[in-house]
Amino acid sequence: MPITINYDQWMKRTYSRTRRRSATLKRIDEAIRIRHEPAAKSALEEWIKEHTRSNKDWHRSVRNSDGVVEALAKELRIMGSTVVYRNTGEEMDDKLAKAHIRREQRLAKQKMFTGKQVRFKRSFWGVAEKESKRKVAALKAAALTTKGLASKAKQVKDIAKNIETVINAITGNLEPEEASKVIAFVFGQSAADFALEAAPIIGLATSGLKATTAWVGVAMTIKSSNDMESRRIEIRMGDPSAALDAVIQILDRDIKRQVADGAIHTTAFTAKGIGVIVDGGAATGTIVGAIESIASLLNTLVDISIDVRQKSAGNKLLAAGDFDLNLFSECPILGCYYIVIQDDSTIMDFDFKNMGKHNWQMEAQRLKIAIKPVVEKAGKLIAKSRLEIPGMESAKGVYQTSLLNKLKVFYKSKGHGQSSKQPDIVEAVVKGDI
Repeated sequence: MPITINYDQWMKRTYSRTRRRSATLKRIDEAIRIRHEPAAKSALEEWIKEHTRSNKDWHRSVRNSDGVVEALAKELRIMGSTVVYRNTGEEMDDKLAKAHIRREQRLAKQKMFTGKQVRFKRSFWGVAEKESKRKVAALKAAALTTKGLASKAKQVKDIAKNIETVINAITGNLEPEEASKVIAFVFGQSAADFALEAAPIIGLATSGLKATTAWVGVAMTIKSSNDMESRRIEIRMGDPSAALDAVIQILDRDIKRQVADGAIHTTAFTAKGIGVIVDGGAATGTIVGAIESIASLLNTLVDISIDVRQKSAGNKLLAAGDFDLNLFSECPILGCYYIVIQDDSTIMDFDFKNMGKHNWQMEAQRLKIAIKPVVEKAGKLIAKSRLEIPGMESAKGVYQTSLLNKLKVFYKSKGHGQSSKQPDIVEAVVKGDI
């Protein structure tokens, strides 16, 4: 079959201002120009191998920015055609071998997650509780300070109603019992009681009612976003590149939520920027600070509620033994553990049907390279997340290779520190053991 890709379009679509065309790429160019399919196929195979030798995924090459190289690879049948068996026995042996590999992979996943549960990191609860208590204490102190200050009764009532609506919207994705526990943890009381306590303070701000009305809108947006999380991943299992891209996008999004999205919430739930003008002389600073504490507590409620929902969903999947890519849509942190701990071959099962085709090993190697950024991003999210799977702290991909941890591992490898007593790394270095 003749090459259908137009030479001028090929040159335009593979052009780069910053990268010179390699000798191999020029061979592809010339083969396309003279419409020589065997030469083009040979040159493209060599170009792909050059990327593999450099530990690069050719799908992400600047030359393939709009998919033109992939299109050429499909046209030239780089992957080859479906495997042709010489007889029925050979076909049966191949299918049985692949079935055995799939079975071993399933068993590995089951062994990995059997008896495990997702929980909050112990370090998180202590810090979060201390911070919440501090903010609630500041709020109560402000409430005492503001007693006797004028505030419109109807406005205070409306503000209290808005605050309660915000809290209920934020926790709307949780089971009622879980929602009550999270609210009590963050505010130290029920949503209604917190709203009644906070409303008079916010009512002293000239734009207090306007602010809480805006907060309701933000809370509804967060609830809607949470509702959509279960539909955010649509991976076509027959397309490994699309699957990997989808996973990377999910991990990117979740890392950004863990690290940066809190800032978005803070901007929305804030006293600053809404024109807070408070009457009360010396009490002004106390009142503004109290409003900031209220906003900050709402932010804390947002983040904990999202994590609680994902924790519950993850534990249901673990209990059911449902270990596949649905982990990402329901409990991203669980999906991250799956990615970093499983062998590359398990993750590359996206393209299992291609095994045995011409150049399938070359594609498998590309997938192995392509998986690296996925694994790295998954490891980052595990490190930054408030959630964890106890007992997996030292697992492949989860263990954080800090300098201190590297020293401890090396120290133990020398036969030291095997007792229950923690090794003194500094002393070991001084003695010359490390």
